[in-house]
Amino acid sequence: MEDQVFNELISPDSRCNAFHIDPQGLSERLGEINLSVNLPKEVSNQLQACKKLCLYTYFVYEFATIAQDLSFLAIETALKERLRLFYPDGIEFKTKIDGTVKKEKPLSLSHFQALLTNKNLKIQKIDAFFEKGVLLGDLIEWSISKDILNERFNGEGDVVKDLRNAVAHPIGQTIVSPWSAIHGLSLNVQLINSLFK
Repeated sequence: MEDQVFNELISPDSRCNAFHIDPQGLSERLGEINLSVNLPKEVSNQLQACKKLCLYTYFVYEFATIAQDLSFLAIETALKERLRLFYPDGIEFKTKIDGTVKKEKPLSLSHFQALLTNKNLKIQKIDAFFEKGVLLGDLIEWSISKDILNERFNGEGDVVKDLRNAVAHPIGQTIVSPWSAIHGLSLNVQLINSLFK
């Protein structure tokens, strides 16, 4: 039984054989995707996991879809981290219990995420953004307003938001080919790299 499980683990997915996908080709394409040295560790780790999942599609074809989905979620993570870093003196949060406003200085992305998900706190509006919380659409618009993302992205923001929402709120199952996942990952990495120049 143990040998059978091990053999199954190291056997290529039959769809990869059918489409002539091999680990060397996957590795070469993934090697062309360069993560900026300026990326925060949390973001870089997410993208490295996406690259590994793309490589391992040789064994589990569905890993390509998971990798692409995670790369869209990594955009949101990167934008949140960029927001946190943009305000080194802190961001104002209002307590829901007594309505006091307090400036918080999150020391890490995970600390910032904990503040954002704390049911007793609400982030205060920054300029005209984040009135309903830190949503992807606001993150994109805020980033454009601060010249973090260039104006060209303005039209593409809805596409990224729609793709991310399809991942976060699926209405069915989609299977993406490894080559499509790698292409999507490459585009998302270019966008994320541009956030941390």
